[in-house]
Amino acid sequence: MKYFAFVMSVLAMATLVIIGKVYYDNKIESSANESDYEAPNVQDLMPLDLSENSKEEETFDVNKYVEAENYIEDIPWGLDNYYFSGRWYPSSYNGEQGMLAIQQSQEIYFKVSGTENVTAKLMDTTGGKITPPRISYQIDGEKWETIFPKPGYTSIEIANDLDKSKDHIIRIFISSLYDGSFSDDAGVLFAGTNLDKGAEVTPVKPDGRVIYAMGDSITAGKANWTKEDKEDGFEGTTAGSRGEKGYISYTGYYLHSRVINNSFGGTGVVRELDTANALEAIDYLAEGLEDNYDYNPDLVVINHGTNDYANMEKEDITAKEFSKSYKDLVDKAKKKFPDKPIFLVIPFNQSFANEIREVAKDYKDDNIHVIPTKGWKISYSDAVHPDSEGVKAAGENIADAIVDELGEEFFFGENTKK
Repeated sequence: MKYFAFVMSVLAMATLVIIGKVYYDNKIESSANESDYEAPNVQDLMPLDLSENSKEEETFDVNKYVEAENYIEDIPWGLDNYYFSGRWYPSSYNGEQGMLAIQQSQEIYFKVSGTENVTAKLMDTTGGKITPPRISYQIDGEKWETIFPKPGYTSIEIANDLDKSKDHIIRIFISSLYDGSFSDDAGVLFAGTNLDKGAEVTPVKPDGRVIYAMGDSITAGKANWTKEDKEDGFEGTTAGSRGEKGYISYTGYYLHSRVINNSFGGTGVVRELDTANALEAIDYLAEGLEDNYDYNPDLVVINHGTNDYANMEKEDITAKEFSKSYKDLVDKAKKKFPDKPIFLVIPFNQSFANEIREVAKDYKDDNIHVIPTKGWKISYSDAVHPDSEGVKAAGENIADAIVDELGEEFFFGENTKK
C-alpha cells in the first residue's frame, strides 16, 4: 500500500550476481585526481520533490524547525549555538577546537539572524591522503548546494547575499567522506561560523521523528552518482557519493524525520576492514571513544549483510557466524534503544535473507520488523549501490514498509514533535 505520491522513472533492475569482491575495494579513490580538484557549486533538486497532490504537502511544513538545546551538552569551547545531528565529538585541528565527524551523512543545523554573510569554519582533517570530503548545504529548505572543495580546506562560504532583515535556517551535510579509519581523526571538523558583526546564531532542529540507521556504504549514501557526476569525472564510491541523497535520507524526507546515520562503507556485522564493524560502531564513535550520547530516536533501521555475504569465501565468513553477530547487533540495538521499533532490512541483493528472517523469529515482542526487498525495482550504479534514481525508489519503499507497521499518525499526527 503506497502512502506517497512520488513520480519517478527507474530502470528495470538488472539481474544481480554474487560478487567475490565488493566494488569499493578497488575503487575507493575518485576517478578525478585530487590535485585537479576545483570547487564548483553544484545545484541539485531539493530532496523533497513532491507532486501537487502529495499528502505530504498537506500535512507537513518542510521548513518547520524548533529551537533546540545543543545536542552535545558538555562542550568546553562554546559551540552551543549549533545543533549537531549524528555522531560528532569534541576534537581540534591546527589549533582550532570544534566538533569532528569521521563518517559521512552527519549534519549541523542552526538559525542566523542579522547577517548577509555566512562562512562555515569546516576543516578537512584527512591530511590530503584521500579525496577531500564533499560538503552540501541548504538555506531555508531550498535546493541543495554541493561543494567539491580542494584538499586541506579550512572554510566554506555558505552565503554572501542573505536578506539581513530575516532569519535563515542553515543545514550543513557531510555529503561524502571516505571513512577509511576508525582510529584516527580523519574527517571534517566544524569550528563555528563567521558572520556579520552583531549577527546572532541559534541552534535549531527539524520538528519531527528521529530515525537511527545502521548499515554499510549503501546506507551511508555512497556511489549514488548521477549521469552528470560520471560525465564530470566524479564517479566512484567516495567522490560519487551524496549522503543527503542516500536511500535512508529519502526515507527521512518522505517521513519528515531526521536521520542519524551510523554507517561505514565496506563493513558488516562480521567484516570490518580498517573501520569498525557494526557491533563496534554502535558502541564507539571512534576507537576507544565510547558513544554514550542519548540520540533518543523513535525507531531504528538496520541494513547489513551485503559485505559479509560478498566476502564469505575470501574472509572465511560463515552463515552461522553471520547469524550470531547479526543477533548480537539486534540485541545491542534493543539495549541501547529500549522499547523502540527496530526494522531489519533485507539487503537489496538478498544477502543472508533467510538468516535475517530466522534471527527476527527469535524475538517475541512486537518491536522487531523485517522489511522484505525482493522484487523492488531499483536501478544501480554498480553491482550493489543504488544510483541517483534507485535511492529514491528504495527510500520510498522503506518508508512505506515502516508506515505499514507504525501508521501514518505516528509521523504525521499532532503528537510527533521532538
